[in-house]
This record gives sequence, structure tokens and C-alpha cells, in this order.
Amino acid sequence: MARNVQQSLPLSVVVALLLSASMAAAQTSSTSTGVSRLMNPAISVNGLFLGTVSRDNPASDANGIFLQEAEVEFTSVVDPFWTADVIVVWAQQEDSETYDTLIETASLRSTNMPAGLGLTLGKFFLPFGKQAMLHPHQWAFVDAPLAVDEFIPGMLDVGVSVDMSVPLPWYSELVIYGTDGQAGVFDSDNRDLSYGARLSNMWDLSMDGTLEFGGSFISGPGADRELTGSNQKNIFGADLTYKWSSGSLSQGPAVNWTNEIVIPEPDNNATGNPFGFYSQFQYRFARTWWMGLAYGLTRDKSVYEGGFESLEGWNEAKFNVAFVPSEFSTIRAEVAYQERDDSSADDLRFSIQWSFTIGSHPAHLY
Repeated sequence: MARNVQQSLPLSVVVALLLSASMAAAQTSSTSTGVSRLMNPAISVNGLFLGTVSRDNPASDANGIFLQEAEVEFTSVVDPFWTADVIVVWAQQEDSETYDTLIETASLRSTNMPAGLGLTLGKFFLPFGKQAMLHPHQWAFVDAPLAVDEFIPGMLDVGVSVDMSVPLPWYSELVIYGTDGQAGVFDSDNRDLSYGARLSNMWDLSMDGTLEFGGSFISGPGADRELTGSNQKNIFGADLTYKWSSGSLSQGPAVNWTNEIVIPEPDNNATGNPFGFYSQFQYRFARTWWMGLAYGLTRDKSVYEGGFESLEGWNEAKFNVAFVPSEFSTIRAEVAYQERDDSSADDLRFSIQWSFTIGSHPAHLY
């Protein structure tokens, strides 16, 4: 006579199965409303703080402890065709203790374009050079280089960008874009649009090192249209970046060396030959420690006072040491010196800057 044999499962196995089932249910509809959380965006928060003191500038914004900015980023897949990225920033106003709320970027990025093309729509950093596309917490030094701060500030605008691979024996990428013409470098009262392009090329010099060379161009509405009838301002740039990281040691020695020139055409009724340059060198000398050196200059920057134009030029030198235990936190101590090219003014400043990032933060630019 056949017998039915029943075997009971161990208690530990039963508990494990119940936990797995409850976790699966939580992933699909774990809220009291039954709405799934699977489509929630990845969220990250960055805080950037600064303590600084100046030998030569008594202004309050050069001496004190500040929250430079707080940044919240939302990133998500929208559907099979798009991904989205939104960054909201609370940044301190210049010469003030109040904060502005700014939607820094809000863009859609295609994931299904023909011929390997990439398409970006919305508000984004304009692809010009290396420094202008970085968020402040990504900078190698406390402040942006003078060449960037003076000649290509506020490189954010609303428009469309198309990128493509160029069929060359090495890695090459071309980005072409058109925008509303409201970037900080242009005349915001002029309704004309702006457009530009960037071509970047990269070569593997060894198993551990790469060399990148890029060229950039942007054209947009210039100032003083009523005086000249012309409304275009053109800016040219070139950059060279060398990166090396020890392939034999995890978090071993590493080098980042970035050089960039910025050549803007003079404003329509201005004189001179404006020019900016910077070179930034970083070296990781221990597992969590970096040191940095930088030099930069600007020449023939037009300054208008009382309707009269004058040309200014500045030189700067910086040195810092940074403790970087991970990509999510940095503390740096920095000494920076600026001097007008005619030696009529200078500024020596000491700063300590620290930042943190929490949450799922997208990878930084290479």
C-alpha cells in the first residue's frame, strides 16, 4: 500500500521565504496608497562650505565662514527613450548673506537615437572647455580660474545639444548646440540666440595615462548693439588635459594636469585683445591626500566706469592640500594670491573649504 510522506521545512527556511516575499511586495507597492516607489528618481544632496580670510580685502564676503551652496540632484529614467536630470541649487548672493534658489540644470537626455547620436534638451552647462562645465564642488580649487570667471561666466542656458562620435583612429566626439542666448557671458537684453560647438579628442598614451585635446567655439548676442548695429560676440577656446593614475596600486599616485586658453572677441565698442589662460596641476601623493598648484592670467578685460573704458589684466597663483577620503567628501586648505598686471592692487587669501555628498550621485565628468 502506498504511503503519503510529508516532510516539514526547517523553520529558518520558512522565515527566509517569508522575508523574501515581503521584500518583493515592498518593492512593488510598499506604500499605504499602493503606489509603487520603483519609479522614484535617484536623489543626492551636496553641501559646500567655505571659511576664508583676506590680507588685503576687508569686505565681509572675503572674511568669514559661509555655506557657499547646497545642491539637490534628481536623476531618473523617464521611459525607454529618455533620462532626466534636475539640479536645484541654493547659492549665496555676492556681498550678501541671503541665498538665491536656482534651477541649475533641467534636461532630458535621449537613449534611443539613430546612428549613435546623443540628444539633450532643456537647461544644461554649455560644452565649452573643461572648467565651465563643472559644478563648484567638482572644482580642483576653491574658486574658478580667472580666465573662466572673467571671460566665460554663467555658461548655463536653455536649448538643444547634439553629440556624435567622429570616425577617426582615436576617440573623438563633436558636440553642436543652439540655445536661447541667456548665458551669463552674453547680453541678456538681446533676444538673439546663441550657438556653439566643441570637438574633443583623446589618446591612450599608456595603460595608465591619457591625453585629451579640445577646441571650443560659441557665438551669441553681444552688448552695445545700438552703437554698432552688430550683435554677435564670439569666443574661442582650446584645452589640453593629461591624466595618469597608477595601475599597479589601488588609490596610488595619480596626476591631473589641465591647461586652457580662452580668447573672446572684444565687445563691440571695446579695444584691446582679451585673452585668458590657466594651468592646474594636481598630484595624489598618498592614498587620501592630494596637493594642487595653479597659475592663471587675464589680459585686456574691458572695464567701464563713468562711460569710460579701461583695460585690466590680472595674474593669480594657488596652492592647496586636500584630504579626499572618498568621492563623497573633501576638505582642502588653500592659499591664493592675485595681482593686477600693473602691480597697483593685489590680494592674498587663505581658505578652508569642505564639502559632502549623500545619496546616489551621478559620475562626474572625466
